[in-house]
Amino acid sequence: ISSDDTPRKVVVGAKSSAVPKALIITTGINKTGIVAGITAAMASMNVDIMDISQTIIGEFFTMIVVANLTTLSENSLNFKRFKENIKQVSGQIGVETVVMHEDILRTMHRV
Repeated sequence: ISSDDTPRKVVVGAKSSAVPKALIITTGINKTGIVAGITAAMASMNVDIMDISQTIIGEFFTMIVVANLTTLSENSLNFKRFKENIKQVSGQIGVETVVMHEDILRTMHRV
């Protein structure tokens, strides 16, 4: 990871895709506006949702989003700023969110 928290290309048995991606995992007590808040924050940074899944079990909410990070640099943003913005919105909503770059996830789970 570089000084601005942007992961560097890591190629040690883990293949990154051509499209830089982030995994955004949100959990908490279900309430109105969680999906709207997180996705609005992504949209404000022009970050596209590639895939999304949400589940509500009883009163518990979980959501996983795969986001296309290609446009971050086009908007003068880096991964660190993206992550900070999502975490800030998450705190305002009252849920926990983990934002992980694809390269870190692939490196953690390589065999």
